[in-house]
Amino acid sequence: MRTRVGRFCLEFLIVIGLVMALKIWFFPLLISFWFPARLVADHLMEWTVLIIGVMMMFIYLGLGSSAKQSHGLSLWQATAVFLGLHLLFFIQTVSVIDQFYLYWKDLIGDLLALFFPKQTIHDWHLVIISFILFLAGRGIQVKEEKPEEHSGNRKSSIPLNEKNL
Repeated sequence: MRTRVGRFCLEFLIVIGLVMALKIWFFPLLISFWFPARLVADHLMEWTVLIIGVMMMFIYLGLGSSAKQSHGLSLWQATAVFLGLHLLFFIQTVSVIDQFYLYWKDLIGDLLALFFPKQTIHDWHLVIISFILFLAGRGIQVKEEKPEEHSGNRKSSIPLNEKNL
């Protein structure tokens, strides 16, 4: 059981960490290189916030599905892992965790702030939203098609004759 939970925790942290790196470092760097005009860069950063926020919602759905389908975690195990990883943010311990938390809450929080500018979005709102998405993702199962099923249905656009055999 420890290895399944550990692998899922590692997957969770790597995926969220990479999205943070993209949002905070990589995308702003590319936008500043390609679009030096401040007004255009600000507009593109706003679009980046929208895209990252929606992408994070799909990522939480995917992580919920991965917890159940790939790692075989029960509902209680997945809930414990989710709450364990997210409640670490509320404990003021190491500055690295605090910085990770500040970046994490901006992933979905910035999207909500764009759509609801007058609403105060608390940290626990973000945890509840991501938890609901995570639980909803547990109901998603991705099935791969078998290659032999798909190859029989496909028709070639080039007719077979003596010249193109």
